[in-house]
Formats: sequence, C-alpha cells, structure tokens
Amino acid sequence: MQTTQTYVNRIVIKVLLLGAVLGWFSAAVYAQSLQSLLNGAPAATAPAVKFAPGAHPPPFSDQARGASRTRTGSVELSTGQIIRGQIWTTEQTPFRVWLAGIKQYRDVDIRLVRQIIGKVRYAHEIREYKFQQMGSDIKLYSGRTRPRIGYQFTFKMINGKTVTGTVIAPIYIRNLKGENYFYLLKKRIEGKLGEKVGAIPYIKIINLNVTPAYKKFAARVTRYLPLLNWRKLLARPH
Repeated sequence: MQTTQTYVNRIVIKVLLLGAVLGWFSAAVYAQSLQSLLNGAPAATAPAVKFAPGAHPPPFSDQARGASRTRTGSVELSTGQIIRGQIWTTEQTPFRVWLAGIKQYRDVDIRLVRQIIGKVRYAHEIREYKFQQMGSDIKLYSGRTRPRIGYQFTFKMINGKTVTGTVIAPIYIRNLKGENYFYLLKKRIEGKLGEKVGAIPYIKIINLNVTPAYKKFAARVTRYLPLLNWRKLLARPH
C-alpha cells in the first residue's frame, strides 16, 4: 500500500513539474512574440491639435467643415500669439449670444461677422478650503487658490452692427502650415490650483477677412438669414 502511494506521489510531482516547465515556456514565447510585435509597430504620434481651456473633440475633417461657413483670417490670443488661417465653428450652428441687459439670446451667423473681440469681465482667485478632519464641519483654508475669470465677446458685423454678450461656442483654426488649433469661447473659466489669472490664455481678437466679393456674398446671405432673436426665429412658420 505504501509502495502504491509513493508511486502516485511521484506521478503527481512529475505532472506538476511538467506543468511548470510548459507554463514557463509559454510565457517566454508570449513575451518574445509581444516584444517582436512592439518592436515592429510604428511609433504613435500625437495629433497636431493644440488645446486651450475646455476639452472638446475638434472636427477638423473636411466633411465636418462647411465650405460656406469657413472663413479666413487671424486669431490673436491674450498671450500675444497670432494664428492665421482658416477659421470656423460648429457647422450650421450660429453663435448664440446672451444679452443680459434684455435677458434674451441673439443668434449670430459666422458668415456675417467681421470681427470678434474678447474682454475680461472679472478676474479673481478662489480659495481652496478643506475639512479640518473626517466628519468635521469646520473648513480650513489650504493656502492654495485657483483663478476664476469671466468673459464677454463683442461681435462686429459686416453691416456695421454690433452684438455684445456672453457665449459658449467652439472656434476651430487651421493655420497656413496645416496645424490644427481649438479654442472654446466661454463665459467663465476656472483654472487649476496654483495657477495665476494671467496664465490662462483667451481669445482677444478674431479678425475675419472681408473682400469686396465676400461682402456681396454676405449681403445675399443677410436677406435669407437676418440677425434675429432666437424666440422670434422659432415662432416663424417653416
């Protein structure tokens, strides 16, 4: 009986050893194959898109851009950087500007705009507070702050009219080298902890080129897409 038990134990030990060897061999082969695959794989390159405050996937494909709503011009940032090239926003979507004085929205088509001017309405730093300890209602100033900045934008139209208010809208730019940029017009931005107010870039001026030919085109567009209050626009029969 003891001899049979000893024989069985030897068989079990041999099976376990064989399994360990096969497992090590499989892992080695897999590691070698994986390394070969990684060595032969092309290097990943980051997209040529530069982001400003606001994370938003930019539609830079030709299908996402409407030719009639793509303008040429320049964008000047508060940092002094100037980007020249093609400029557009969301296809078939006007800038929806909130006019706080009359508490109404005004829709502005990018095809009718000559210039957009950004201005800081307010800028201050917000203190960070933390609870003194778990379960406590007492908050203590951590010594760190974050910036909070409010903006408004003035839209100067080709026909000479102006619209000033707050807006949330994307601005896409493709410069003369084919590099893509994305900026989000916002009414308020909060920075990261420790950042200073002046460290957050914003769009200072957008100049959109208006040639004599484009001026005639804009005049035709104005007859079909006048600058209207959005409530009146919704009330119109379709």
